[in-house]
Amino acid sequence: MHPYFKSLVFGLSIVLFSSQHLAGSPTLFSYKNGTSTVAEVVGVTGLSVKLRDPQSRTTTTVPLDKFDEASLIRLITILGERINVSNTPKTTPARTRPTAPTRARSTAPTRTRSTAPVGNRTIQTSIKSRFRGFKRGNVYEFQNGQMWEQTDFELHYHYAYQPSVIVYRDGAKYMMKVQGIDRAVEVRSIKAAAAGNPAAVGGQVMKSSISSDFEGFDQGNIYKLLNGQIWQQTEFHIHIHIAVFPQALIYKDGTQYKMKVEGIDHAVAVKRIK
Repeated sequence: MHPYFKSLVFGLSIVLFSSQHLAGSPTLFSYKNGTSTVAEVVGVTGLSVKLRDPQSRTTTTVPLDKFDEASLIRLITILGERINVSNTPKTTPARTRPTAPTRARSTAPTRTRSTAPVGNRTIQTSIKSRFRGFKRGNVYEFQNGQMWEQTDFELHYHYAYQPSVIVYRDGAKYMMKVQGIDRAVEVRSIKAAAAGNPAAVGGQVMKSSISSDFEGFDQGNIYKLLNGQIWQQTEFHIHIHIAVFPQALIYKDGTQYKMKVEGIDHAVAVKRIK
């Protein structure tokens, strides 16, 4: 194993586990001997990782040099995400959120095409892919094609695959409640762009894909899209994520543009340079 990866994981472990311990979501790890396992990362000690079987709940300590390179990169990504979560300040006190109407508890998602809740009516659908919890600035894409961005500072880790979700009106605000989480968060609608629109205009969304390998977010990074556009990250936000030609969504947020990449919940501020 390359010394760089070993040093990086060790450094990440010190930052993460000096602040808090969080159980990770089930992840596939492969070893140099050709075997593999699905487990949760629950701890790091020195140059070893503690994994927990999601079924039996038993834990195993595995030295870092037993993992193959792909799994080591995946481990770095997991630790990096948790540093990002653990260092996010909660600037508002915890408060009781209103519960959704009873009829919104239906487990079968309704594929409504309305762009926003009207009056007291709720939207019932499901998250399009993986859900990793609440965090300010996260963008949630629904099965019905809608996109909503979290605007409050509620921080909550919760992993689920395509959970049911409802959005409802609470006075002048819109609230979103996800299956398996008691509290709701404040969100705002991101309008979908018309078909064939090549650029983000107003509050609309431009969809394309990054035209090469994607290694994550970092301030100053240049992202070239398959539609010919080139965007540069202006926000100071670091996130390690390895992907090939991931989908990218760019939308207007006030006076700036934001970009969300497939597989990452958080959207970063960007500016168009071509």
